[in-house]
Amino acid sequence: MYLTLVRHGEALGPGELGDFGRILSQNGRQQIRDTGAALASRNVCPSLVLCSPLVRAVQTAELLAAELAHRDVIGVRRYLQPDGAAGQMLEELATLGATLEGAPDILVAGHEPMLSIVTSAVLGARIGGYTNGAAYRLRLDRPEPGGGQLVWHYVGRFVE
Repeated sequence: MYLTLVRHGEALGPGELGDFGRILSQNGRQQIRDTGAALASRNVCPSLVLCSPLVRAVQTAELLAAELAHRDVIGVRRYLQPDGAAGQMLEELATLGATLEGAPDILVAGHEPMLSIVTSAVLGARIGGYTNGAAYRLRLDRPEPGGGQLVWHYVGRFVE
């Protein structure tokens, strides 16, 4: 199974809806289009796209799905919120790995610190925070702590 984790693009400050309703800035939209194009250049073709329910993450998932020609429904998961439960994500990945046919390729659009926590757990090593629009591509042999390997990291350029 492959897992690509992407932090949302730069967002505007909170408005009437507070942190939940923050939207991507124009720069943030471009960051995500660039990230999507970079993922496409590496043949990322998600069979499933998941995101946090916060507006900026949903917008990020939609822009990435468009860049990657993903036409299925985007799944929204509460556990992907900034203060979500990494354990719930690992549990769902284990279930998906057992139920999805072939080699599942899952794309997740989310927030810090959740993404760093999950990435660190899967790799069995602490990683620093994600910048806006950054992506980690992981190969999961087992969706559990220490059960994955880093394929590459994207921060405006690829780091192998």
